[in-house]
Formats: sequence, structure tokens, C-alpha cells
Amino acid sequence: MMRETMAGQRGFTLIEIAVVLIVLSLLLGGLLGPLSTQIESRERQRASDDLNTIMEALYGFAAVNGRLPCPDTNGDGMPDPNSSGACTAPPPGVVPSVPWVILGTPRADPWATTYRYRVTSPGFTTVDDGRCAPFDGDNDGQFNHPEAGDIANDDDFDLCQDGNITIRDAPSGTPGSSNVATDVAAVIISFGSNRNDPGLAVNGDLSPLEQENAESSPDNEFISRSFSRGDASEFDDLVLWVSPNVIKNRMVMAGRLP
Repeated sequence: MMRETMAGQRGFTLIEIAVVLIVLSLLLGGLLGPLSTQIESRERQRASDDLNTIMEALYGFAAVNGRLPCPDTNGDGMPDPNSSGACTAPPPGVVPSVPWVILGTPRADPWATTYRYRVTSPGFTTVDDGRCAPFDGDNDGQFNHPEAGDIANDDDFDLCQDGNITIRDAPSGTPGSSNVATDVAAVIISFGSNRNDPGLAVNGDLSPLEQENAESSPDNEFISRSFSRGDASEFDDLVLWVSPNVIKNRMVMAGRLP
């Protein structure tokens, strides 16, 4: 109820002011919730667009150079191959990144984390020597053992090459988990809004799903699944991969593979 002031004017009681503040806070909270959801949705769409741009840049790089680039392991945006063309192992604790300088692609996602990248190496980072292995050198229809003209242990980018990366919907050994893609040539990842930082995760720790993608050791297994938030299966990573069949087709169309 309003009350008379000393000047004879009507004013609000403390109870009435408190009720108004509560109503305003509820309205504001209701608006901020959808707003934050819309912002994250836009940021995820931007990250998805960036991943597709990186994917196309990888295809273009392969068409020009006959191979995929190695990851960046020291933060300068350039690939880090060794003298044989295989990729340099990252230092302990470092997750390899997209070589964004040489590709001309965005360096970081909307949450300021560098896009991550892993590639089958040397299988897809070494130029084709002109022949698959095993090769039927004497035309007897036998492809399963070395023959005259075969190249033993062929490990370069040719039509016979498969990737060594597996995409799953949960880590190996998880009940009910299954493969999403196998023999993948390369994978690119955004760690999402929690940046795969335990301190930013909803429960104060990364789920086993995101831990798999944040590993620096090359176990060649990565997780891709639907977005989820706020439980033991929290997952906001965005994952895209290079199918060996798609990139081989691109290379044939570009005249880089027979």
C-alpha cells in the first residue's frame, strides 16, 4: 500500500518496492536465459562454419601439394613435418593445432581457442610415389603378397591408403558405444565454450567424452556426438573429419591421383 509522506505526497512502502524488484529480477532472468542460449547458438554456428572452411582449405591444399599438411605443434600456425614428411610429435601436453597460416583459415574459434587438428601421418602427409601396395606386378591377380614391381610397406598418399583415426560416440570400452567413422584421414575440432578446461565445465570437471578429444597423446580416437550440457555426459565439442574416400575422389578430380 502507498503511504502519506511528510510533504503530503503518496509514496511506496518497502514491501511494495521489494515486490517490484522481485518481479523485475524474474523478468530480467527470463530474458537473459534465452539471450545467452541464442548467443551460444550463434557462436556454435560460426565455429561450424569455420570448421567447414578449414575442411575446404585442406582439400585445396591436398589438390595443390598432393598431400595433407602436418599440424602446428609450436603455435606459429605453420605445419611441423620432419625430414621424412611424417609429422613431428607434439611436446608433452600440447594438442596439435590447425596450421592456420599456411591454410589461410581462422586461427581460433569464437571462444578464443585454437582449432585442433590431427592427421594420419605419413600416410596422408607424404606425396604419392605412383603405386599402391600391394601391387599386382606380374598381373596374376594376386595382391596379397610382395611380387615383382610391388612396393613393400607403401605409406604415402595413394588410392590404397586408409586413415588411422577412428571417430566414436563414446570412448572405447563404454557400454553401448559404437564407431561413427573409421579409417579417417584427418580430424579438426573446436573445444566449444568450455574450451575443454575443467574449470569452465558445468560440473567443474571434463566429461570422459571431452577428455578423449583433449588428449595430447596420439591414440587416434576422437569423440563426436550431440551437444549436451550440465551432466556427466557434458559435450560441447564440434568435430569434423576428412573421409579418405572423399579426399581421394577430390584428388582424382584434381588429377593428383590416377
